[in-house]
Amino acid sequence: DSEHWRAEAAESQEYGAATEFVLEQRDGTFYVVDALGGTVDILPDSARVAALLEGSTLFATEGELVLRRADSEVRLGCGSVTRLRPMSREWVQVSTGDGEFLLRVTAGREALFALPPVPEVAQ
Repeated sequence: DSEHWRAEAAESQEYGAATEFVLEQRDGTFYVVDALGGTVDILPDSARVAALLEGSTLFATEGELVLRRADSEVRLGCGSVTRLRPMSREWVQVSTGDGEFLLRVTAGREALFALPPVPEVAQ
């Protein structure tokens, strides 16, 4: 729903990765719009979560991450994504049911790295 998408956008902005983007729902479709109300991108119905990055939109569908720029689109296989958390201009933390990953979003150097599991500490 629109509240979910607005929360994702607010979190992206909190980490300094989002710039001029917001999400707006019209007729059941989610649009990425700029500060002047112009449509920058349209998310597919299959998008589960999204992060709005400087110069690109990152979203996850079932089993895939899509990094969309004005002139290109990079697709990377990934499990069921539950959260995207921009860490900087070049890195996004990706949470899935199978673990945590880091996604490098630098143009031409896109890659997904698995993070080692954190061992439980005995108390």
